[in-house]
Amino acid sequence: QGFVVPRIIGAYTDHATASLAMHVPDPRLWIEAGVGMPGHAKERCLWALQQLHNKGILHGHIQLHHFIITSD
Repeated sequence: QGFVVPRIIGAYTDHATASLAMHVPDPRLWIEAGVGMPGHAKERCLWALQQLHNKGILHGHIQLHHFIITSD
């Protein structure tokens, strides 16, 4: 937690879904990933996914809007 995945604040479930509340970085310093983002940012998204997979974590619903690109 904290390097390629934001810090988790809490986990919540109901009868049909499970959700995680995560710490959001300063909104002035991040962008949501999108088709028009620079190539180096796309490479960092792929790198982050590889880091998760290396730890045995699968996302299950990969979409660009699930990525937050920060200045880090």
